[in-house]
Amino acid sequence: MPAEAGSRPTRIARRESSLISGTPEQVKARLDALQAEEQLDELIIDTPISDGLARLHSLRLLAQAHYGKEVLNVL
Repeated sequence: MPAEAGSRPTRIARRESSLISGTPEQVKARLDALQAEEQLDELIIDTPISDGLARLHSLRLLAQAHYGKEVLNVL
């Protein structure tokens, strides 16, 4: 075990302040605002949903809000 491993207590910061949730349209609006405020070229979306199909559904809803049209289910 490396010397630094376990050498001091570690606290995991709570993420609530950085989470964005709501309807697909609400999430899209907040992401658009964040992108404009921070002048971001791209965003990385992390959906902490353990069920794979539910995670894909969540991402599909966000994609549909982004593109303004239905996104096909490829599964």
